[in-house]
Amino acid sequence: MPVSLSESLSRNRTNLDNLKNQKTNLSTSNTKTLPNNSATSKPNSAIA
Repeated sequence: MPVSLSESLSRNRTNLDNLKNQKTNLSTSNTKTLPNNSATSKPNSAIA
């Protein structure tokens, strides 16, 4: 059965919100882990 346009838009909006939340979660976890990595990995900072 075909999906109505409004339902399709609603699903797309939900998917978009979910992706934004995933991106936020990734950004948050990156900022948490990067300082620890940079503090412990001296050789990498020497190369840069």
